[in-house]
This record gives sequence, C-alpha cells and structure tokens, in this order.
Amino acid sequence: MLSDMEHFSPHSRVWIYQADRLLSEDESLSCEEQLVAFARQWSSHGQALEARAAVLHRLFLVFSVNANSAASGCSIDSSVALVRHLGEQFKLDFFNRLTLACECESGLELIHRNDLESALERGILHAQTLVFDNTVQSLEEWKKSWKRPFSESWAAQFAGTATR
Repeated sequence: MLSDMEHFSPHSRVWIYQADRLLSEDESLSCEEQLVAFARQWSSHGQALEARAAVLHRLFLVFSVNANSAASGCSIDSSVALVRHLGEQFKLDFFNRLTLACECESGLELIHRNDLESALERGILHAQTLVFDNTVQSLEEWKKSWKRPFSESWAAQFAGTATR
C-alpha cells in the first residue's frame, strides 16, 4: 500500500499509469494483489528495492521506489511488463496519454484530449475542475500537485481560449 510510504524521501521516484476505463471492484482487487506482490520482490541488479505499489480510484496504477534505492532501466522495464500484463489480462490500456482524468461534479470522468473544448462548452469541465497530472515524477510532486486545477494542467493548452 502507498500509505506506508511516509518514511520515503520526498525525492522518491513515482510512476503513474492511468487505465482507459474504471476497473471493476474485482479487477481493482486483483490488480492490487499483483502490484503489492510485485513491489515486495522488485529488485535492481539483485538488490531489493524499497518499493510500494497500489491501485488508486480504481483507475491508476501507482509505483514508488524510495530514493535510497536505485531503480535501474531493467527493473523499470519489469514494472512496465507487469503493467502490460495487467492491461492484457483485463483488456485495459494503461499507456494512452491522451485521456484526462477529472474530478467532475458527476464523479470521476475520463475526457479525451480531442473532447476537452466540448467538455468545457457543455459545463462538464471548468477551469477549476481538479484533474490528475500523471506526469509527476517524485513523491513530493505527487503529494503536492498530482491533482491540480484544469487551467494549470498540461491539457489546458489543448482547450483553446475556454480556460483563460
């Protein structure tokens, strides 16, 4: 679980993968079990990594490695392989970066980049709607700015003048 990362350095590395749809409760539990098992045995060049992984909001796979551990390219590749496996297992795409997850009035919404302007015009999305920024890379960034107003997100540039 990510809750036991309190002792991790703020500079600890974080990776976030967003599904292309919400996972069912059963899918979420199965993914969580596989992520936790993976994090417990995750290693880099034979050295165990102090790592955690979890499913959040039935939408995100989140991995973190404490800054006192050094994840290598091969160890990162192994986490990507797990994400690919989970995608195949549950018929999900965790690698489509063109969909924005938003905390809208109706709940968690997924909005494709091409539909942002329309979502703003229809009032589904507003400049202050909280969105998830999956480009954060450190634990500190994740805690401070994983959720941010749409107008401050990477996606706002694709919505024209409606966010200004």
